[in-house]
Amino acid sequence: MAALSLATQQVDLKGGGVIVAAAVIANWFESVLGASIQGDVEFLTNDVINMIQITVAAGVAMGLYSGIGAVFV
Repeated sequence: MAALSLATQQVDLKGGGVIVAAAVIANWFESVLGASIQGDVEFLTNDVINMIQITVAAGVAMGLYSGIGAVFV
């Protein structure tokens, strides 16, 4: 997705790096959450875990981008 966004000039190189980092962090978080407590907590269905993953990815991306922007501006 980052490569496609870069190729179509939707983001700059900094934005592409943020996309990759946010995706990796959110996927890791989802794997840990799914493996550790998904079976133990009744309401944590796969859909809820996916929703949490998307929220984490968005939060990480916003935090990283604003943090990097503050450093490079």
